[in-house]
Amino acid sequence: MADGDRFRLRLDDDGCVHVEGELTRHTAMEALRRFDRLASDLDRWVIDCSACDPVDSAAVAWLIELRKKARAGGKPLRFESLPPAVHSIARMSQVEELLAPAT
Repeated sequence: MADGDRFRLRLDDDGCVHVEGELTRHTAMEALRRFDRLASDLDRWVIDCSACDPVDSAAVAWLIELRKKARAGGKPLRFESLPPAVHSIARMSQVEELLAPAT
């Protein structure tokens, strides 16, 4: 299965980016490229992960990379509806604070 078939990023009318499907080591790099194209012009980044499944540690790395990009670009960032597995991985990796809102 191609990476593009495993996940989708969708921008809604309110400027929220919805991550849908798999966010794992198989899809994270493509998700980053797609996010850059989709959201680079937005004033703020709101990322909804409620339909993101399955996830692995690459999902946590992807979210941390978005936080780094948001800070560098001076963009407010908020993650919504992170899956419990993301919180578990972040807690075990001792990076949970990096998923807090960036202003």
